[in-house]
Amino acid sequence: MNEKRLHAVPGAGTPITEADLHAYADGQLPPARRAEVETFLAAHPQDQARVDEWREQRRLLHAMLDPVLDEPLPLRLPLA
Repeated sequence: MNEKRLHAVPGAGTPITEADLHAYADGQLPPARRAEVETFLAAHPQDQARVDEWREQRRLLHAMLDPVLDEPLPLRLPLA
């Protein structure tokens, strides 16, 4: 993946990356980094809008695909 660097968080040492935004949208950041991303997003509404779109996409995909997880395995599927 092409690691796109965004802006640094004031007072923090590590710039927020595209990967950080995706991890934030998926709820996969540790608390300290999540706080840094939230500070960044508060100052960058265009990036907040992108994260909101990704969260909505995730919600829609889960709504559409989660029911498949409850379907029984086809009998013709080899289990070995």
